[in-house]
Amino acid sequence: MHENHELMRLYIENLSGPGHKVSDKQVRYHCSIVVAFARFMAKRDVDLVDATSKQVSDYLLNRSSMGMSYMGLGRHLTCLSGFYSFLVEKKLIKRTPARRECMPNFLNNCDGRKVISIKYPDLYKGSRLRLSFNLEEIIEEIE
Repeated sequence: MHENHELMRLYIENLSGPGHKVSDKQVRYHCSIVVAFARFMAKRDVDLVDATSKQVSDYLLNRSSMGMSYMGLGRHLTCLSGFYSFLVEKKLIKRTPARRECMPNFLNNCDGRKVISIKYPDLYKGSRLRLSFNLEEIIEEIE
């Protein structure tokens, strides 16, 4: 597990090195997410370099159960993806485990089609606005 500290040091140097326009605040934010994931993995006795997509997905589900928003989960996945892309670039791992498929699906495709197919007044055009309605109202209409 001590290798995780060295990986973090290299990642910080990469983020804050010459040619990168990343503020100190952004570096701290990215690192705090990687550290949180490292702690999650340490509880499972797994090094960061041995992480799987399933474990990244489990981490995101854990964060979701603690009340993190979907956008927050996306930021966490983006930071982890950046970290693992760095490890791939340095040839420390072959493939990043932090991929888009790791994001929890809260609505499956069938549910999504039902939401989009609901008839709304002409004032509300487009599926993005439809999803912003109160979820309880949508569920009542579907049932």
